[in-house]
Amino acid sequence: MSKIKPEIVKVVEYLFDRWRDEWMYEDFDDYIKHAKETVEKQGGEFIHLKNKPFVLRYKKDDQTLDIKVNTKEVKVTQINT
Repeated sequence: MSKIKPEIVKVVEYLFDRWRDEWMYEDFDDYIKHAKETVEKQGGEFIHLKNKPFVLRYKKDDQTLDIKVNTKEVKVTQINT
């Protein structure tokens, strides 16, 4: 598996924590935009960000990766496509 960019993981963790606090007041599309910009800045291709479960899917170096965040852990998984 290619090296996971810690910047992307940090942003997903931040967005998850923020969403937990602000979900009633903020538009999730803003979170999607932030995640997309972060992935593209790191040379990846944004696929999606979902809030239930909170997971970012993106492609980098011909690998599709999920970063799934919950209150107990952050899990990175390679997706076979």
